[in-house]
Amino acid sequence: HKCTSLTTTTHLTMAAALMSTYYTSVDNIIKPAVFSLLDGVGLHLEPSCHLTSHLPLVSSPTPVILSVAAYLVIVSLGVLLSSSKNSTTSSSSPSPSSQTKRKDPYWLA
Repeated sequence: HKCTSLTTTTHLTMAAALMSTYYTSVDNIIKPAVFSLLDGVGLHLEPSCHLTSHLPLVSSPTPVILSVAAYLVIVSLGVLLSSSKNSTTSSSSPSPSSQTKRKDPYWLA
């Protein structure tokens, strides 16, 4: 068991180091681009307060940009899957009058 946990710990450490390197390289692209874009429109938002400059959402816009991008991807996939599901079910049914209304979910009752 000790050898297995050591191997697992080693793999987790390597994965964390790889993710940290990847995040740093992404941050080195996103952070200057966002701050230069904001400077271009007259907003100078570089963190200047030493009390908050170490916080992740203050020191860099990268976590916010990546979170919003992930949210938009997930919502877009959900809309696409929902619309494709609705189009296949509506095209396979012969007429709307033969369909029965589905029961409302319990939280709407």
